[in-house]
Amino acid sequence: MDLVALVVVAEDHQPPTQVPALGVPRVPLVTDGQIAFWLRDVPVHAVGADLEEAEVRFLDALVDYADLWFHELRYAANHAQHQHLALRVAMYAGNREELRRVVFGED
Repeated sequence: MDLVALVVVAEDHQPPTQVPALGVPRVPLVTDGQIAFWLRDVPVHAVGADLEEAEVRFLDALVDYADLWFHELRYAANHAQHQHLALRVAMYAGNREELRRVVFGED
């Protein structure tokens, strides 16, 4: 049986670690003409030829990780602690602009 989690959060609720919202480095790694984003202690990363491509790929990687977490990884001891990340990404996965704002902050 599949379980569905519904999380309701008041619009004015701000988690204690907001900036940067999910721990994304403000200055991404730039090497060999490519830009990379990653999260410390989470197996999520992305590389792009420019900043926009790297951001899009990173958002895709976060959504993929959250989806995988809900279907398989939540039972793995080394991924259980990422529940809040998966929940937060899942909340915004349907709205890429809002997810981008949550991950990277305001422009």
